[in-house]
Amino acid sequence: MEYRRLVVHKDHRGCVLLDGNRPIASCRSVDKALELARTLAAAHHLRSGPGVVIELRRYGQQPRPVHVE
Repeated sequence: MEYRRLVVHKDHRGCVLLDGNRPIASCRSVDKALELARTLAAAHHLRSGPGVVIELRRYGQQPRPVHVE
């Protein structure tokens, strides 16, 4: 099954929300970026069914999956 990957990338400049490798939004906080990612995941689920993975990446740390409600 093909998954859509939404990535919240946090570094010293702020947060960037990526859809795959394409930046789609910039936020000042991780909370706002995750809120947007969850909203996009919910919309994708309503339109296409399941298949969204949200990942949080912080500079210098291993990426971790985020629970999608």
